[in-house]
Amino acid sequence: MDPPNYYGKKRKSSSYRQQHHLRVDTQRDDGGNYDGYVFEDDNDDYDSAKDYWRQLLRLPNTFVGLLTSLLNPVQCLRTNYYGSSITTRTTIIVISVSIAIILFINSPLSSFTLIPKHVDDNHALGDSLPQIDSDGKYHGRYPNSLLTLFYPLTLYRDVVLDQPIDITDVPFFWHPNVVDEVAAKNALKKCYKAEIIELNTIDEIESAKENNLIMRLVSRNRVGEGSVDPVNYGENTATTNSRLYNGQRRQPVVIASPHIRRAAELFTRDYSGRVFAFYRHPYDYDLHPALQAIREEERYDANDFLTRLLANVPNGPLDFKELGIAKHVVRQDTVVGTADVMAESIVRIGKYFGWVPVGGSGAKESVDTDDAIARTCIENIVKDIPGEKFIDRTDQTGWEEFYRANRFDCELYEVARSTWRAQIQTIIPLVLQKIRAGEGDEDDKKEGDRED
Repeated sequence: MDPPNYYGKKRKSSSYRQQHHLRVDTQRDDGGNYDGYVFEDDNDDYDSAKDYWRQLLRLPNTFVGLLTSLLNPVQCLRTNYYGSSITTRTTIIVISVSIAIILFINSPLSSFTLIPKHVDDNHALGDSLPQIDSDGKYHGRYPNSLLTLFYPLTLYRDVVLDQPIDITDVPFFWHPNVVDEVAAKNALKKCYKAEIIELNTIDEIESAKENNLIMRLVSRNRVGEGSVDPVNYGENTATTNSRLYNGQRRQPVVIASPHIRRAAELFTRDYSGRVFAFYRHPYDYDLHPALQAIREEERYDANDFLTRLLANVPNGPLDFKELGIAKHVVRQDTVVGTADVMAESIVRIGKYFGWVPVGGSGAKESVDTDDAIARTCIENIVKDIPGEKFIDRTDQTGWEEFYRANRFDCELYEVARSTWRAQIQTIIPLVLQKIRAGEGDEDDKKEGDRED
């Protein structure tokens, strides 16, 4: 006869039942015989445990099935190789996904580690960055998602947010136009007695990289900790070697080049570049011969040269993405100068970097006097520099054609002019940067008084 529909298994031997604490029903069937079926009663955890371990033994097959089905997680949950237990499925999925994440993080597919560099009171905001892998390239001050878009421009400091200027920062003069280059270099040499390292060709830049130019400057105490107390270059020792007020410096070192992207790779995370540059209307370009040569060698399109140079797009159509990269350089990477206010621009640049002019003392009491000395010297040098050309807009057809061909460069120039006005408030003298950051000489004295 068919057995009754009980939840159980066939009757086991008495020794087996004693060992596993099973009980047998005592009801007889119509023939007076025990029906002999075991009820899952007081120890039904046994079968569940056995089923659990049986499913764990299937873990290798389960893991393989998971890896082959990662692209379709919903189908994974429906597949039979996960077993019938929800707990088992969940455990296996959590373990497998964790292993997959660990393998991915440690694989070559992951270029970065997400551990931020420690930032304390002595570091600038731009130092708080993700660590980079050993290829030595994607340095800078941007999160991983933006590094490849802006590199190597990420090796330049944000001139506003990364204040105050650190002693490890290196001034970099980008000069795409010859007339601005000549005027600014004359002012830097005569009014500040600056040491200008000129890298006008790609070969010179590559040579500087091979010879580790930045570390050579560090070893000469021209950059870094050793540059705080200026070196005597023949002037009065008592004046030259005395510590200047709030980090100011005499006879600064400046790296100059028309190649803003290629020269950026000279710098590192420890010794970043700080850029200043002069911008002109595209109608008034006086491009450096090195840029003219590159324009011909790389066959740049005739229109919007500066936007193409900054975005690194020599040919093809331009869009707002490329314009955005160029605007980013103007707004964030450069202390802006323009040809129509060149003297004021150079004065601002000198005060921003904390350069003491020739004849200045660099003391707290002489700040206004030093500014007047610098301004007079600079104005005398740039007064004879030719100004911008007048755009004859009466020739409406010619102007419209020029604007259509150089629309992005025209917009970039307008951004430069608006940035110059905005930097009246944001590009402040180094003396004031130190005070606002609590790093001024007066703050050091207060801390010393507290310790006493």
